Amino acid sequence: MREEYTVKSLCRAFGVSESGFYAYLSRPQKGPSDRDKEDCQMIKKLYMRSGGTIGIKAISGTLKSQFNHVINHKRVKRLMDEMNLKSVIRKKKYVRTSRFNDPKHVYPNLLQRNFDALLPNTKWVADITEFSYYNVKFYGCAIVDLFDR
Repeated sequence: MREEYTVKSLCRAFGVSESGFYAYLSRPQKGPSDRDKEDCQMIKKLYMRSGGTIGIKAISGTLKSQFNHVINHKRVKRLMDEMNLKSVIRKKKYVRTSRFNDPKHVYPNLLQRNFDALLPNTKWVADITEFSYYNVKFYGCAIVDLFDR
Protein backbone atom coordinates (compact mmCIF):
# COMPACT_ATOMS: atom_id res chain seq x y z
CA MET A 1 0.00 0.00 0.00
CA ARG A 2 2.93 2.32 0.57
CA GLU A 3 3.55 2.39 -3.19
CA GLU A 4 0.08 3.82 -3.84
CA TYR A 5 -0.35 6.13 -0.82
CA THR A 6 1.97 8.22 1.27
CA VAL A 7 2.86 7.17 4.81
CA LYS A 8 1.33 10.39 6.11
CA SER A 9 -2.08 9.70 4.51
CA LEU A 10 -2.05 6.05 5.65
CA CYS A 11 -1.21 7.01 9.24
CA ARG A 12 -4.00 9.61 9.22
CA ALA A 13 -6.47 7.01 7.86
CA PHE A 14 -5.57 4.44 10.55
CA GLY A 15 -5.31 6.98 13.35
CA VAL A 16 -1.65 6.43 14.27
CA SER A 17 1.27 8.82 14.37
CA GLU A 18 4.07 8.64 11.83
CA SER A 19 6.68 8.29 14.56
CA GLY A 20 4.71 5.38 16.04
CA PHE A 21 4.63 3.67 12.62
CA TYR A 22 8.39 4.01 12.16
CA ALA A 23 8.99 2.85 15.76
CA TYR A 24 6.90 -0.25 14.99
CA LEU A 25 9.03 -0.98 11.92
CA SER A 26 12.28 -0.74 13.91
CA ARG A 27 11.05 -2.99 16.79
CA PRO A 28 12.21 -6.62 16.74
CA GLN A 29 9.54 -9.19 15.92
CA LYS A 30 8.25 -11.22 18.84
CA GLY A 31 8.60 -14.97 18.58
CA PRO A 32 6.98 -17.66 20.68
CA SER A 33 8.22 -17.72 24.25
CA ASP A 34 9.86 -20.73 25.89
CA ARG A 35 6.67 -21.38 27.87
CA ASP A 36 4.62 -21.34 24.65
CA LYS A 37 6.96 -23.90 23.09
CA GLU A 38 6.77 -26.15 26.14
CA ASP A 39 2.97 -25.86 26.33
CA CYS A 40 2.64 -26.57 22.60
CA GLN A 41 4.69 -29.75 22.94
CA MET A 42 2.57 -31.00 25.84
CA ILE A 43 -0.71 -30.10 24.10
CA LYS A 44 0.38 -31.80 20.87
CA LYS A 45 1.44 -34.93 22.78
CA LEU A 46 -1.97 -35.21 24.50
CA TYR A 47 -3.79 -34.44 21.25
CA MET A 48 -1.94 -37.17 19.33
CA ARG A 49 -2.35 -39.71 22.14
CA SER A 50 -6.13 -39.20 22.11
CA GLY A 51 -6.35 -39.52 18.34
CA GLY A 52 -7.53 -35.93 17.97
CA THR A 53 -10.69 -36.37 20.03
CA ILE A 54 -9.66 -34.56 23.21
CA GLY A 55 -11.07 -31.07 23.70
CA ILE A 56 -9.67 -27.84 25.09
CA LYS A 57 -11.01 -28.17 28.64
CA ALA A 58 -10.02 -31.83 28.81
CA ILE A 59 -6.47 -30.94 27.79
CA SER A 60 -6.16 -28.27 30.47
CA GLY A 61 -7.66 -30.63 33.07
CA THR A 62 -5.34 -33.49 32.10
CA LEU A 63 -2.28 -31.26 32.21
CA LYS A 64 -3.28 -30.10 35.69
CA SER A 65 -4.15 -33.52 37.13
CA GLN A 66 -1.51 -35.76 35.55
CA PHE A 67 1.44 -33.44 34.95
CA ASN A 68 0.77 -30.82 37.68
CA HIS A 69 1.03 -28.16 34.96
CA VAL A 70 -1.59 -25.44 35.44
CA ILE A 71 -2.77 -23.89 32.18
CA ASN A 72 -5.95 -22.00 31.39
CA HIS A 73 -8.33 -23.46 28.79
CA LYS A 74 -8.32 -20.12 26.93
CA ARG A 75 -4.55 -20.36 26.54
CA VAL A 76 -4.93 -23.95 25.31
CA LYS A 77 -7.47 -22.73 22.72
CA ARG A 78 -5.13 -19.99 21.50
CA LEU A 79 -2.19 -22.37 21.20
CA MET A 80 -4.28 -25.03 19.46
CA ASP A 81 -5.53 -22.41 16.99
CA GLU A 82 -1.94 -21.37 16.29
CA MET A 83 -0.97 -25.02 15.69
CA ASN A 84 -4.15 -25.55 13.64
CA LEU A 85 -5.35 -28.45 15.83
CA LYS A 86 -9.08 -29.11 15.98
CA SER A 87 -10.70 -31.76 18.14
CA VAL A 88 -12.97 -34.25 16.40
CA ILE A 89 -16.54 -34.29 17.67
CA ARG A 90 -17.67 -37.85 18.33
CA LYS A 91 -21.22 -38.96 17.57
CA LYS A 92 -23.50 -39.65 20.50
CA LYS A 93 -23.78 -43.30 21.44
CA TYR A 94 -27.45 -43.27 22.37
CA VAL A 95 -30.60 -42.67 20.41
CA ARG A 96 -33.25 -40.52 21.97
CA THR A 97 -36.67 -42.04 21.63
CA SER A 98 -39.98 -40.28 21.77
CA ARG A 99 -43.56 -41.41 21.98
CA PHE A 100 -43.70 -41.41 18.16
CA ASN A 101 -41.35 -44.40 18.23
CA ASP A 102 -43.15 -46.06 21.12
CA PRO A 103 -45.20 -48.96 19.72
CA LYS A 104 -47.56 -48.86 22.72
CA HIS A 105 -48.77 -45.33 22.00
CA VAL A 106 -51.58 -45.09 19.43
CA TYR A 107 -53.07 -41.77 18.44
CA PRO A 108 -56.88 -41.62 18.27
CA ASN A 109 -58.54 -41.74 14.83
CA LEU A 110 -60.49 -38.47 14.82
CA LEU A 111 -61.73 -38.62 11.21
CA GLN A 112 -62.98 -42.21 11.23
CA ARG A 113 -62.32 -42.28 7.43
CA ASN A 114 -64.82 -39.43 6.87
CA PHE A 115 -62.80 -37.34 4.41
CA ASP A 116 -65.66 -35.06 3.27
CA ALA A 117 -65.73 -31.56 4.76
CA LEU A 118 -68.78 -29.30 4.47
CA LEU A 119 -66.99 -26.08 5.44
CA PRO A 120 -63.46 -24.84 4.82
CA ASN A 121 -60.88 -24.97 7.64
CA THR A 122 -62.74 -27.71 9.54
CA LYS A 123 -60.64 -30.75 8.56
CA TRP A 124 -56.95 -30.61 7.82
CA VAL A 125 -54.71 -33.59 7.16
CA ALA A 126 -50.93 -33.81 6.97
CA ASP A 127 -48.30 -36.32 5.96
CA ILE A 128 -44.66 -36.21 7.04
CA THR A 129 -41.91 -38.07 5.21
CA GLU A 130 -38.32 -38.56 6.35
CA PHE A 131 -35.53 -39.21 3.87
CA SER A 132 -31.74 -39.22 3.99
CA TYR A 133 -29.41 -37.53 1.53
CA TYR A 134 -25.66 -38.01 2.03
CA ASN A 135 -26.26 -39.14 5.64
CA VAL A 136 -28.28 -36.01 6.46
CA LYS A 137 -31.93 -36.40 7.45
CA PHE A 138 -34.52 -34.22 5.73
CA TYR A 139 -38.25 -34.02 6.40
CA GLY A 140 -41.00 -33.24 3.90
CA CYS A 141 -44.50 -32.28 4.96
CA ALA A 142 -47.76 -31.84 3.00
CA ILE A 143 -50.79 -30.17 4.60
CA VAL A 144 -54.21 -30.31 2.85
CA ASP A 145 -57.62 -28.84 3.67
CA LEU A 146 -60.19 -31.58 2.99
CA PHE A 147 -62.85 -29.04 1.89
CA ASP A 148 -61.22 -28.03 -1.41
CA ARG A 149 -57.98 -30.07 -1.40
